[in-house]
Amino acid sequence: MAASSLANGQDALEEKLGRLSKKPGVKASIVLDRATGAI
Repeated sequence: MAASSLANGQDALEEKLGRLSKKPGVKASIVLDRATGAI
């Protein structure tokens, strides 16, 4: 069950970032923790 919620979270994040990246003037950085996978 946790794996599916993780996948859904990743899909939602990817969708949101994709929409934001298409807007003019939007800049962002994402930092990932390799040990925990936290964003």
